[in-house]
Amino acid sequence: MALFGRRKRIEEEEIRAPPTLGTPTKQAMQMRQQGLTDNQIVQSLQKEGYTSTQIFDALSQADIKKTI
Repeated sequence: MALFGRRKRIEEEEIRAPPTLGTPTKQAMQMRQQGLTDNQIVQSLQKEGYTSTQIFDALSQADIKKTI
């Protein structure tokens, strides 16, 4: 039964974020250049309406782009 509640929460989170936002990779990279921590970036992007999935994908992509 616990799995059903988790699925509903994920679906609700995805509904809240506008689908046109995409992954905020550029924003995450800019915030890192400004010296913000990952926690600060996550909080900021959540306030803008991004889902946790979008944010963590963006942080991962920013890591990859930094190494290239």
